[in-house]
Amino acid sequence: KSFFVFIFLFFQVLELLKYINKSNYDYINFINALANKDYTTNYPESSKGSSFSILYQNFNKISKQFRTLNFERELQYQHLQTLIKHIDVGIISFDEDNNIHLVNDAFKQIFNNPFLRQNQSINKLHADFVNTIVKLKQGESQLFQLLSGGYKYELSLNATSYKLSNKKFKLISVKNIHSELDIKEQESYQKLISVLTHEIMNSVSPIVSLSSTMDENIEKVDNVSELKIDFLKEGIHAIHDRSKNLLNFTNEYRKLTKLPKPVFQEFEIKKTIDKIENLYKEEFKQNNIRFEIKISDTIQYIKADEGLIEQVLINIYKNAIEATTNTENPKIETNIFQNDIDEICIQIKDNGSGISNDKLSKVFIPFYTDKEEGSGIGLSLCKQIINLHGGRITIDSIENQFSSINLYFKQNIAAKN
Repeated sequence: KSFFVFIFLFFQVLELLKYINKSNYDYINFINALANKDYTTNYPESSKGSSFSILYQNFNKISKQFRTLNFERELQYQHLQTLIKHIDVGIISFDEDNNIHLVNDAFKQIFNNPFLRQNQSINKLHADFVNTIVKLKQGESQLFQLLSGGYKYELSLNATSYKLSNKKFKLISVKNIHSELDIKEQESYQKLISVLTHEIMNSVSPIVSLSSTMDENIEKVDNVSELKIDFLKEGIHAIHDRSKNLLNFTNEYRKLTKLPKPVFQEFEIKKTIDKIENLYKEEFKQNNIRFEIKISDTIQYIKADEGLIEQVLINIYKNAIEATTNTENPKIETNIFQNDIDEICIQIKDNGSGISNDKLSKVFIPFYTDKEEGSGIGLSLCKQIINLHGGRITIDSIENQFSSINLYFKQNIAAKN
């Protein structure tokens, strides 16, 4: 009888050890799952008695909480990534070894580097830019000029430092402020022009009217000698002519402040240029100017205000004709293509007199001209029209060699295959 009791107790002890080991293994597996961030394990809650049922219920509860926290963290991370991706401010974060931790699309576009990614070295970027951002301290700001994709960027840099897992990082925000400066500049010019034209016209209009009236009535005066009459008439004519010229001059500048808002519609750019070519056909023939057009196969239409763009092109072609007046084998080329940053570019290039470096920076300033009969609003007007279209205009030139005026339109408003 004792033997059977012993056998029974032996098997009971074995079963107990097996039961305990199984529970220990479950506990170890649960801890390992948490350590490995595996929150999918689920335990049966009612197969081993009430005490173990409570234990497994808590296991499952903890796993569920970790799953929820992990999902919320992933959701927050995806939200943050989407936010960083779509903001128009360039962002780059790098560690003490100059390895990239984070970079967004706006930054890649500014530097024309779509393949820039995490864990790459920032040393692959523009050397002067890298030297600048490495030296920037917490809270510092700095302006930086960058030439990328044929476009000069005026960049505003801001630095923030932070730590993650005892590792130091630096976050740099990069904002292109060139367009903002252009807008403020144009607003300043418009305010100045508006005030000037208002005051000048208020003063000149009565003078023109009065001089005309005096000229008409001076012959009716009987007691004035012919000499005095001639002298007065000459003076009145001089006042009238100069006032009229000043009035015309002022009217020209008023155009800068009264541009209509663009009405965006798709139009065939080749037909528009052909129309302008016909307009200048006789001048091209008389001056032996060779006129060439090259358009990329993928570009047929642009979405813009055709009337305003036509006005811009007429101004530019007129300048090109004047620039090639004394040129041997004069030529005006028009190239339309898509650049590396998905902009449509209309490039008008001539082999004329070109522009010197000291004048190149002033060509878009209202009132500025080096032509005897120029009003100084042509290119300024062109720039304002292109700005209204959300685009940009640049000019490249070498004196006595060539000039190239480039009109850029963003892809989302300027392309149709």
